[in-house]
Amino acid sequence: MDSIDYGIMFMDAQLNVLLVNKAFLQMWDYSTFDFTAELNLQDLINYSIKQNVYKLEEDDPETYLDNRLKRVVEGHEEPIEIELQNGKVYRCRCVVLPENERMLTYFDITGIRENQDRLIQSQKMETIGLMAGGVAHDLNNVLSGLVTYPD
Repeated sequence: MDSIDYGIMFMDAQLNVLLVNKAFLQMWDYSTFDFTAELNLQDLINYSIKQNVYKLEEDDPETYLDNRLKRVVEGHEEPIEIELQNGKVYRCRCVVLPENERMLTYFDITGIRENQDRLIQSQKMETIGLMAGGVAHDLNNVLSGLVTYPD
């Protein structure tokens, strides 16, 4: 599990952490936590909020915490994106396992997001270039009649 490059965390039905991999620890910088002790998801999210790790759109960190915990408890299958203050973007997915345990996976999509932004910017520049070329061509057509008439 430690050779996988995305973060994985297994939890029991009460959201107590059972197992995490090295990538998870590196992504969230949880090196100070003792994962052999009783630790739950709420503790980890509270720590991250106190450390100002999340880029929160909501003004209230408690609302964010409640929403995250609610999604995990309900076992939402669709991935969500989590933005951090350092610019990283993680895609998180919760999977419900047998005996109502949970597996959270975190995949770093920062590079993908940056490439999408660059592609959108280049498409905008291409559109502006085509539009400028069209305007110049139309203007040249109008001016050519004016320039050639005196000749």
